[in-house]
Amino acid sequence: MKNHPKITALTTRLGKTLEQVKADHPADYQKVLEEIATETEATATEAAKVPGLQAQVTTLTTERDSARTELQAERANGVRESRTRMVDDAIAAANLPTLAPYQEGATTIDLAKQWRDQLVEAAVSAASNEAAQGLVTKEVSLRQHMFGARTTESAQRPGTGPSLPINDRDNPGDRQKESPAAPLLSNALIQSMRS
Repeated sequence: MKNHPKITALTTRLGKTLEQVKADHPADYQKVLEEIATETEATATEAAKVPGLQAQVTTLTTERDSARTELQAERANGVRESRTRMVDDAIAAANLPTLAPYQEGATTIDLAKQWRDQLVEAAVSAASNEAAQGLVTKEVSLRQHMFGARTTESAQRPGTGPSLPINDRDNPGDRQKESPAAPLLSNALIQSMRS
């Protein structure tokens, strides 16, 4: 059995074996044993503190992780709110026409709301506010163009009918443009009702 370093130091200092030190120098031997006991007690106390420290470290780590998760959630909510506001402001500024809900059987789909919700999700998932703003601007412009193209297309339809020959001869030089209502207005029955 290996002796404690303090006992080994005592035997070496006295130049005797352990049994000789016990017999010839009991006071020195007792003093070394008390030092070893005190040292062991202090070590045991420190060892007992370690589990307490471990529990505190675990608690602090859990609290830190919880705070970090809450902070990330708050940031995500802030990003969602600001980018939702960004989408709503862009849609309002574009003054897009209101679409009637699409209905198929008992199912009604609000296409404008569905498009807005998809645009919000795309803006929220963008890497930065600048990227989100660019995406929103592009999508709203495309939507505005689609509705604008339809409005322009319907405005460009001619209000008059095709040029038709007025007489029986099919001479292009004799053709005149007339409104689609002209044949009706020249009808005798219509003329009598107008009077």
